[in-house]
Amino acid sequence: MKKALILCLIAALGTSAFADETLPSIPVTAKTVEQLAFYPVKSAPAKVITLNHAKIPAQVGGIIEYFNHRVGDTVKKGDIIARLDCQDITLTLARLEADVKQSQVQQAFNQREMDRAVKLNKNRSVSESELDLKQTNVATGKSQIKALKVNLKQQQVFAARCNITAPFNGIVTKRIASIGEQVDQGKTVVELLESGQQEVSAQIALSDQHAFSNAREYWFEVNGEKFPLKVRQLIPMIADNSRSLESRLDFVNEKTYSGVTGRVKWHTPNPYLPGHLLQKRDGQYGFFVVEQSSTRFIAVQGAQEGRPIKIDTNANYQIIIDGRFGLSDKQNIILKSVEDETLISRKGG
Repeated sequence: MKKALILCLIAALGTSAFADETLPSIPVTAKTVEQLAFYPVKSAPAKVITLNHAKIPAQVGGIIEYFNHRVGDTVKKGDIIARLDCQDITLTLARLEADVKQSQVQQAFNQREMDRAVKLNKNRSVSESELDLKQTNVATGKSQIKALKVNLKQQQVFAARCNITAPFNGIVTKRIASIGEQVDQGKTVVELLESGQQEVSAQIALSDQHAFSNAREYWFEVNGEKFPLKVRQLIPMIADNSRSLESRLDFVNEKTYSGVTGRVKWHTPNPYLPGHLLQKRDGQYGFFVVEQSSTRFIAVQGAQEGRPIKIDTNANYQIIIDGRFGLSDKQNIILKSVEDETLISRKGG
């Protein structure tokens, strides 16, 4: 009787074991890391700035005689934007020019007198004191001419400053003074925006510093338009407790309007997997991969639900896509083609 009972138990256990091995495997689909990986786009607030938007002043005082350009006109470096009536400077310049010529004539006479005195002194026909006087007159004349030429040069500079010229290529954006108005030295007459010297200023959060510095592509986006950029400098200073660093970026080719605001964007240097692949098992987040004909759960440290998953592109995984929701670690599976949607909809996740 006991022997018969033992035989029955062995038979039952054998039948049970056989039934477990023949349970149907769960059909799933999978993709490689290379197929799934993407590089998230990060962004930062930014503004297009022009290196020079200058307030052009009058360098001498005077009455504005005329303007050569209106607001919106394009000017080249050296173009005369406006002209001051500087008759007093012009008259002083003419007087100094006359003084220089007169001194040069007097100096030529003094030189001839000294040359004759030198010759006569050799024959002792002229005293040493008289020769010394002639030589002193020549030396004094040279000094006077030099001083007059310095004054003349200074007055020529003043006269040139009666013309208010463009210091760079640009566009007249504002006219401050009017024709007939008396302006003092240093008063702004026009505002000039430099052409072609634009760059983008972006505020990069400290948490994004590494991703920004190691990105391979940057662009400025505004109103749906994209303008390729290249980083000129990331300034190593945090301003006004903003917890951000200012970066200056140059346009690669096409530019946009100065003063426009938008966002600088870039692709992160590290690849990620879509956040919807995350599953939670035994209190840990991770994802399932194919390992021969079963599953393996890969736990991801620091993963957050719904957030992209940082991944190494060198990882040679086949990541389970459809059918992942009911899986457990080391569960038997049947790997199906991604296109085989009929079986998945009937039995998959």
